[in-house]
Amino acid sequence: MAGKIVLARAGSGKTYYIANDFEENKSVLLITFTRQNVKNIYSELEKRFSGSIPKNIRVTTFSSFIYSWLLRPIEPLLSFENVKSSGVDIFNKPPENTFNPVTKKRNPYYIKDSKIEHYINPANNKYYSDRISKLIFKQKKYIWKTVEKRLDSLLDIIYVDEFQDFKGYDYKILLLLLKSNLINITAVGDFFQHSVSMNNFKSNNPFKKNNVYISEEKYIESLPAHISIDRNSLIKSIRVPNVVCQLIKNKLNISIESNNSVDGILEEVTDSEKLNKLLVDINCVKLVNKNSKKMVYKPAINWGYSKGDTYPRVLIILTGTFEKLLKDDFNADDLSQKIINELYVALTRSNNEVYICRKSVFDKFLEDTTMIYNNLF
Repeated sequence: MAGKIVLARAGSGKTYYIANDFEENKSVLLITFTRQNVKNIYSELEKRFSGSIPKNIRVTTFSSFIYSWLLRPIEPLLSFENVKSSGVDIFNKPPENTFNPVTKKRNPYYIKDSKIEHYINPANNKYYSDRISKLIFKQKKYIWKTVEKRLDSLLDIIYVDEFQDFKGYDYKILLLLLKSNLINITAVGDFFQHSVSMNNFKSNNPFKKNNVYISEEKYIESLPAHISIDRNSLIKSIRVPNVVCQLIKNKLNISIESNNSVDGILEEVTDSEKLNKLLVDINCVKLVNKNSKKMVYKPAINWGYSKGDTYPRVLIILTGTFEKLLKDDFNADDLSQKIINELYVALTRSNNEVYICRKSVFDKFLEDTTMIYNNLF
């Protein structure tokens, strides 16, 4: 049995897919990162099962899965003696092995991973949420075999949502699951939405090699050969209009197709009057690369933090890097995969109207507006 990765595209129906891909009588566990995504999956399941979800189908966050399904059952087998935890601490962060340049000393409160206090908060006897995966990964191989056999006995299939958000030891655990010969697991996600909104680990980022973000093809090549890759099931976006998909394919070199029945609008804004109209329109979401809180015109949001959202109308303010995006001589080959991903997220937020404004045009508009304002007083 080999794990499977489904390479999805923005707005292609990932949640619908994992809520409808399995047979009703199977014992299924669906895993996702956030509580909001748990609600979204439950919503799709309720549609499928007319409001009555079978008890053999369960949905959980990844942290709950790690603790309840993997770690808690094997606590008596851990390399530390007499471990009996009280849950997971999602509020407190463990002391890190940081260096103080003033005192030139390491953090004296840091506890090495050879001690259980590295993983458990002594104040409440709960595991630090960001170290649970590390604890499991550091155990002897026979313990992981025990975990595999237990999951195999309890579940027919596991679905993991948003695999591109997994980093560090969380990703290492996901990879162990995908490599297992006992566990039937499918991971779904959009490679081009990684590293755009969540805080990344300082190391162990599977999408970086030698501190450089790698391409989707390089990532696939890095996976064990027996993990199957599905490139086709979720390549069509229900959200993104065809005209925008064509831009993404031609300019960002990302394969994406549209299944949106709306023709859509893709327009470059160069006229100051049209730009002002869009900026003051509260129904038009302004998408900027960063510092959206400083944006005078609302609503505004950073490209990366718009991930997961859908709007009918957006105005994307480009950075200088993408000044020539709509020109024939634009080439994205030398750009960081991270900045490409961020623009991709912005471009795929609207299900209808997408307006694009170059940085130079926007800056000139702000300059002219300021001059007019100053001349009034």
